[in-house]
Amino acid sequence: MAVTSFAADSVIDGLVTALRAATGFRAPTTAGSDVPVFDGPIYGSGSNFSAVTIGSDGSGDPNQRPFRFTSEWHDMDYTVDEVGFIQCAVIVWSGDANPDTPATQRASAVELLQLVDETCRASNAAAALSVGQLLWSKVDQGEMFQTVADGTETRLAFTYSYHALLQVT
Repeated sequence: MAVTSFAADSVIDGLVTALRAATGFRAPTTAGSDVPVFDGPIYGSGSNFSAVTIGSDGSGDPNQRPFRFTSEWHDMDYTVDEVGFIQCAVIVWSGDANPDTPATQRASAVELLQLVDETCRASNAAAALSVGQLLWSKVDQGEMFQTVADGTETRLAFTYSYHALLQVT
């Protein structure tokens, strides 16, 4: 195992890989009806579109904050405790708007977040996120946004957090 000083980038890579490999998800470059998982902001979309972003809040704002972390010495053996937060989002878009659309999209967004959470827990994604001693990782918090302009968008921004014990040199 490679020695690492910071784990955030590895956690993002591991999340993207784990989700794209799971049933119901796919890479954006792969054809199919499954939900695309983007590594960063969304590029391209259709009139009816759902997606998951890892390392982006899904807002379309060109100034994204993919992750943040804190790191403290664990002991005198050059190990550090890192607690990190990965910005992610579930986006549900429709070119149509009617009185039922916000409720339908809200339910779809929550269902997709539930699938993300179940996938990460069921596949033991914490053990497969390319970090030697990942102590825990989980969906930590979320905030929903709904917009009606040239269609209807529901965006459920969420944070995936982790705690890692890292050996540095």
